[in-house]
Parts: sequence; C-alpha cells; structure tokens
Amino acid sequence: MKSLLTLVLCFVLCCSGLSQTNTLPRPSGKYSIGITYLNFTDDSRKELFDNSQKKNREITVKVWYPSDKKSNPEPYFLNAQFAIKYCQFPEIYRDLKTNSGRDLLVSSKEKKYPILIFSHGWGEHYSQNSILMEELASHGYIIFSIAHHYECKFSTYPDGRVIHIDMKSTRFQKIWWEQQNPEAMKLLYKIYNAKNDKERLLVFRETSNTIPTLLKESPKYWAEDISFFLDQLGDINRENKIFKAKLNLDKIGVFGMSMGGIASGEICIIDKR
Repeated sequence: MKSLLTLVLCFVLCCSGLSQTNTLPRPSGKYSIGITYLNFTDDSRKELFDNSQKKNREITVKVWYPSDKKSNPEPYFLNAQFAIKYCQFPEIYRDLKTNSGRDLLVSSKEKKYPILIFSHGWGEHYSQNSILMEELASHGYIIFSIAHHYECKFSTYPDGRVIHIDMKSTRFQKIWWEQQNPEAMKLLYKIYNAKNDKERLLVFRETSNTIPTLLKESPKYWAEDISFFLDQLGDINRENKIFKAKLNLDKIGVFGMSMGGIASGEICIIDKR
C-alpha cells in the first residue's frame, strides 16, 4: 500500500509540475546568460553507428555562458515539434522558454571564464539539465554540452537539421540485444540492492562484461568525443566571435549524468587536460 501511495504521489507531483509554468526558473547569479550551438567533424574517426562506415564522427554542442546583455529567450529545444512527435516529450516543451539569449557576446566583466564540459545520459539529449546549466552560467562558467550522436535521443545542428538515434544501425541493435540478456537484468537489480560501494563496484564490473558494447565501448567512444572537442577549444578561443580570448584553457572541468558520468571518469584517465 505504501509503494502504491508513493507512486500516486509522484504522478501527481509530476503532473502538477508540468502544468505550472512555461519558463525555466530564474538563475541566482549576477550574469545574464547567452546560448549558442556548434558542430564539429572528427576526420580521424569513423562513425561507429554508420553501417557503411563511410561517415566520419560528428558531434553537436550546446553552449551556455555569462553575458552582459539580454535578448528574447531561447526555446528549450530548437526543434520541439520533433521531440514531442517522435520522442513522446510532453506538450509543455512546445512553448517552454529558457532564460538564455541566442548568440550574445560573452560578458566583459572578467578577462576569461572557466570551462565545464557536460555529457548527457545514454538516450538523452544535450539540453538535459538546462536549469543547472543556466545556474552555472549565471555564476561565470562557460558550459559546453556535447551531444554524443546516435546514443542521444536527438540533436539539432546550428542550421536546424535534426539527427537522431538510428535503430537500424548494427551497433544500436547490438546494444539493444545485449540489454535483453536476462543475466544483465539480474545484475542491474543486484547493483541497486548492493550493501556497500565495494559490492556495487564488483557487480558493475560483472555487468560491464555482460553488456560490453554499452558499458565498455560507449564510454570510451564518448571520451574520445570529449578529447576531440578539447582539441577544438584553442580554435574556438582564437576564432569564434562569441568566445574569442574568453576561454580559460587552464581551468577545464568535466561532468555528466549516468553514461555521461562514466565518460567523464574515462576522459580523466585518458586525457591530462
């Protein structure tokens, strides 16, 4: 009975939260917030989710940063219609506005600003955690959120084109079937019920061996995305009209949710930056 009441309460809270507002909460920092979109192609790597293996790896990036100006608020999604129609997002996202203005210049109040790089969860999107990103930007951080293509629900290029999960990809099918393994499901339950961190780590390692494409290969693939993006920061700092000479390349942090958290740990192992 208790679990049923908890479920009902969660449902009510979620529904009431969705009906309350069409604007994100106002950040607490002193800066206004700018937002922009970038995309890059890594000519040194092939796209693993491309069955033909002819495409090179691409990433799209959403950026929040401190600004001195304000402008019309940017929508939560560049392509909300796609999110609602094909990804079953609630209708609230159609008109959901942020506190960020498109393509504003970085604030002149400081000479340079520290950098944070975020990775979303598996099957999520680069707008994930927008409330947190705006909060961080309002306090003087520049946050680059990387869309790890074909393992995020969808992403949008700066010109408006949409890229999304390809369920026909051989690699996607491999990930899907590995997760259908009954032993993998049993191990995931064991992780939740582990008595301590040591036991949880042992079970996670066993789980990684059971679903290696998702839990071994993908974090490394995402970490390579992050490392490749780090290579672009120098050019961004020299040439991009928004960020020119404003990036503190000596202060770079990385964080993420779920798979993005695993990738964040991986990049700290393979890249000294």
